[in-house]
Amino acid sequence: MAEDTVCPGALFLPIYRDHKAEYTGAVANCELPVDIVLKSSDGSLVGAHHGNLAHFSEAFPVPGSVKITDAPIDLPEDGETLRVLMQFMHHQRLPNLADHVPNLFKKPTKLLALAEAAEKYLVYSAMGMCNLRIASETRTFPIECLAYAIRFDYPEIGNEAAPHSLTKNLEEVIQHLGSSNSGAVLAWVRFSSFYFPGTTRKLIVVSNSGAIQREIPCCSG
Repeated sequence: MAEDTVCPGALFLPIYRDHKAEYTGAVANCELPVDIVLKSSDGSLVGAHHGNLAHFSEAFPVPGSVKITDAPIDLPEDGETLRVLMQFMHHQRLPNLADHVPNLFKKPTKLLALAEAAEKYLVYSAMGMCNLRIASETRTFPIECLAYAIRFDYPEIGNEAAPHSLTKNLEEVIQHLGSSNSGAVLAWVRFSSFYFPGTTRKLIVVSNSGAIQREIPCCSG
């Protein structure tokens, strides 16, 4: 591996014998040498720093504990998700997701993919930023936010999203909630069957740590 290989721009890392693969860095003007390359599910190559991965998350091995090769490390996330996640693994101001990566919010799946990766690799700064952003989208994407809340145990977000999810049909609910918690769909059905105008009912959100119960007034629309 070339010693002068650095993070920004389109760079080249010798891999697979005499071949070269193009990769990009996540942070502009980063002067840290790239010593590990991540390969996304869509084939993108993202330059990273082994020490930073270990320092800013709890899922990557510390330097010296494993042997590093020139071959890219395959990860299941797409390239955009990995590049944004890597921005949280540098000593810099946290990225403003809405300003710097607006494409994440064209579809909720992009924001949720970043949130899932942050939870998976335990990147706490990214977890916090995604949590705040998702909490602000409970009216816009209620069923997606509810599924996120149940899967990663954020009952307050679940309680905010649940009333707004009642406009969704059961097929959508099963699609989003069925895989994350076996009791979530049943809880949603029971909640929706008692949710009438002018009444106050108890919402039960089933999370990994147990049932969370809260009184919620009727949703006006």
